[in-house]
Amino acid sequence: MQKVCLCSNVCDWQDSGTTLTFSSSGLAVLAGWLTRRIGIGMTLLITPMIIGGSDLIIPLAGLVPHLAFPLVGLAQFLFGLARPILSINQVSLRQAITPERLQGRMNATVTFVVFGLPTLGALLGGILGQYFGLPGTLVIAAAGEILACVWIVFSPVRTLREEREWPKVLSGNEEGSYVP
Repeated sequence: MQKVCLCSNVCDWQDSGTTLTFSSSGLAVLAGWLTRRIGIGMTLLITPMIIGGSDLIIPLAGLVPHLAFPLVGLAQFLFGLARPILSINQVSLRQAITPERLQGRMNATVTFVVFGLPTLGALLGGILGQYFGLPGTLVIAAAGEILACVWIVFSPVRTLREEREWPKVLSGNEEGSYVP
């Protein structure tokens, strides 16, 4: 939504330019190939960085209006590429390491967090927007997106490659039972 707001207000785009730019993504078919190539751990580390990096491009569009169209197109392409790959892999990992009897609880908890936090994020974004303006707030949000994956660097998740090794690596024992 922030991209549409910036494109409409700061870059003074018409509806057709915005629609063309936001329809330029959707290469999630690469999720399996990428995960097999670099492993799920590195995929879960790199894709949030790509998402945050794509969102850092958006404020540049307001600073360089004559390059706004290609910049927002690039940002949307990167976001549209990385977001589904991240989603596919993190859901696969969660489901693989969670015992079947706890799947419902795990999914309910994640759904609560994923759909509950944007309300607080919108409030925080509004407050930050009042103090720093739209471009500054977008930079802060993108930095937060990038920093959200720092924990992966220091966890065993980073080393995960193949699905059969996930429970063993994450539990730290040979039996591979992650949740007792």
